[in-house]
Amino acid sequence: MMTCLVQLPNSTDEVVVSYIYGFNCKYGRQHLWEEIKFLARDPIIHGKQWAALDDFNQVLNPTENSSGSSRISIASPIAKKLDRILINDLWQLKFPTSFAHFDEKHFMVSHFLLYHPYFLPRIAMQWQEKIIGSAMYSLSQKLKILKKEIMDINREHFSNLEERVKEAHSDLLSYQNQLLVDPTPS
Repeated sequence: MMTCLVQLPNSTDEVVVSYIYGFNCKYGRQHLWEEIKFLARDPIIHGKQWAALDDFNQVLNPTENSSGSSRISIASPIAKKLDRILINDLWQLKFPTSFAHFDEKHFMVSHFLLYHPYFLPRIAMQWQEKIIGSAMYSLSQKLKILKKEIMDINREHFSNLEERVKEAHSDLLSYQNQLLVDPTPS
């Protein structure tokens, strides 16, 4: 979850917006809800309009699930991608006519990328780029830059996996054959 304090245009009012990607596993979701409850008590957030939005990976009703079942198994952990916006009472009072429209096109980051040694340094370097313009424009441009950088990392280190596996297997067979021909170290 990423939480931002956003100053509204032409106003001194600030709102809180949390962007959420809910885990597919029970323990990940429990941790998310604990984090949401903790933030709700945070003095910076308490007393402000707050919206938590995006993919919670959780159904409210079994009919929202592709199979109509409320069971999620280890073998098939995704019930259905469900976008939601949760708002607090202050948001509802301040913005009673607010609504959401979710586009079908989403950008998702695979969790395995987070563990790659180049991921955080490259993301940090891109985040430091200076963007001229309003804070909202700067944020949107930085997110576009990050999207490109994340896609580049994925392509550089994780693309063509099938071909890489074949090459690694071929190398392994070659080394094993060399060891069979000459088992003594050179």
